[in-house]
Amino acid sequence: MSGIAVNAIPKDGGNLFRFAVNGMFANDKFQSDNLNDELRNRGLTTQNKILKLYDYGLTVGGPVKKDKIWFF
Repeated sequence: MSGIAVNAIPKDGGNLFRFAVNGMFANDKFQSDNLNDELRNRGLTTQNKILKLYDYGLTVGGPVKKDKIWFF
């Protein structure tokens, strides 16, 4: 899988406690099949499949000292 991640730091809102939870899941039910007769005639009998693919994350951030020190 590929993708783009952007981390933007706005000038406002830095003194607020925030968190985010994200997740992603995929298995063979989300995958298409392009195994046709032409490929079978060339000797291909099966194709690769995703068995289980997952990713999850948690982020937490906020101020330690207002307008001076933050954590993420």
